[in-house]
Amino acid sequence: MVDVAGVGYAVAVPDPLAETSQLGAEVALSTHLAVREGEMSLYGFATLPEREIFRLLIGITGVGPRLALKVLSALSPASLARAILEEDVKTLTRIPGVGPRTARRLMLELSEKIAALAPGLPEHPTDGQEEAEAILVSLGCTRQEARQAVRQARESGGPGASVENLVMAAMQVLGQK
Repeated sequence: MVDVAGVGYAVAVPDPLAETSQLGAEVALSTHLAVREGEMSLYGFATLPEREIFRLLIGITGVGPRLALKVLSALSPASLARAILEEDVKTLTRIPGVGPRTARRLMLELSEKIAALAPGLPEHPTDGQEEAEAILVSLGCTRQEARQAVRQARESGGPGASVENLVMAAMQVLGQK
């Protein structure tokens, strides 16, 4: 419940915000008003990127405001972005109400949009990583397998490896599995 100039508003917020807010303390929220079938619901967020991610989430078929709040309660915007960009189905399916199908839908529909909203994450892989992943995919790997293999190859070979060396090292990583 938020008191604004003597008027109380019921505001649904992600769990981390609710847990850190103190009763009677002043709070600044970025809000989203959802109007559905004669019902108005107000959702509040600590930051603008959090609110924008909420809006992206509710724009996906099968994701309503309650599920979007669960997602933002379970993962920070940066963690959500990382899970989507790395196609980490396991992390996404740990969220109550998100099954494998919904996780794949989130990754498909948000992969391009969420990179711009998540602070501190590179939008595009660098140093030939993207090209190496594309080569591995063309050889029959899934995008997720290629991304993980290239990441492991980069860790063992250093960031200055050529695309060819990166692909060869990634293939060795895949061969060990």
